[in-house]
Amino acid sequence: MIIVADENMPGLEEALGGGRFILRRCPGRQIDADMLADADVLLVRSVTRVDAALLARNGGRLRFVGTATIGRDHLDEALLHQLGVQVASAPGCNAQAVLEYVLAAVGLLQTVHAVDWRRQTLGIVGLGQVGCRVAEMATALGCRVIYCDPAVNDQRWPRLTLPDLLAQTQVLSLHVPLTRSGEHATWRMIDAAALARLPPGGVLISTCRGGVVDESALRAALACGHLAHAVLDVWEGEPVIDPRTLAQASVATPHVAGYSQEGKWRGSLQVLQALFQSLGEACPLQMPLSPCIDLGEVQGADVLPRVMLRIVPLLRDDAALRRLAAGDGAGFDALRRHYPWRHEASAYRLDTSDHEAATILRQLGMQVGPPLS
Repeated sequence: MIIVADENMPGLEEALGGGRFILRRCPGRQIDADMLADADVLLVRSVTRVDAALLARNGGRLRFVGTATIGRDHLDEALLHQLGVQVASAPGCNAQAVLEYVLAAVGLLQTVHAVDWRRQTLGIVGLGQVGCRVAEMATALGCRVIYCDPAVNDQRWPRLTLPDLLAQTQVLSLHVPLTRSGEHATWRMIDAAALARLPPGGVLISTCRGGVVDESALRAALACGHLAHAVLDVWEGEPVIDPRTLAQASVATPHVAGYSQEGKWRGSLQVLQALFQSLGEACPLQMPLSPCIDLGEVQGADVLPRVMLRIVPLLRDDAALRRLAAGDGAGFDALRRHYPWRHEASAYRLDTSDHEAATILRQLGMQVGPPLS
């Protein structure tokens, strides 16, 4: 069985070692029709567009496509269904990592730009696995949370239409898939009209997909001061991003919000479990144990944002992206391919007397207590 896979998926050699599997690895954007000509299985991430052009030389041999991502907008699922190809994804695999990115981002705005976000209303668009975790944590921190998601009715928070949500939101966090058609299409759903509904001085955080936000409208809202800050991890036209949008973003990272080591392993594991289930076998791969990284004693002011910025190195990632030359798509991809995977909060421990920070950090899975002996 010939398996073509993105090089940026851990655990494949451990699970697919042995004579009956032939594993071919390469960067996701370099997977092409020639490489897929004799493939039985394709394992990808979000940068590989799986469509008729990619399958042009396969001759119907492909049996299984797995994407180690939450989103599936890079897959032509109608075509794959027509061809009888089984499709699997990894819902929720990096939800914890994205939650921690959002917490680090608002912590950075709090410490650098004096944004007291916990005294404001957090509007969440998309209450899936990521959005729900963000809502739960924001509630624990004392925020007022509202959401918009026509597919979800979670009575813990008020569900509003998008126009009504925008009118009441100071911090807007986006967690929707990218869809270009249908009643609830998300392509450029945050356009000039949507941004105009936000109260002046708001914050936008986008960690879902480039194209959900109309960047020309975003730049205009930032330039006139109607929107105070934009935290952008995803961009229209990736891997080539608009330098004007980059320059105006308060926090800018190269689509790495979900890039924790644990998230990557979960993505691989979920896809491999689906593959082995299709073969009528048990998956031989197990989630590796995370290390225990001791942060020592953390005291003083702003404990929570300082700890989150040690877990999610936003300043490092922001600086790396801004060093790229304008239009350097290869550089953008290289930052993602060679990203020094971070661990999630569950891999850390610390000692602090800040009760509120300790409570939140424990909810994230961190060990909080006296130093290890």
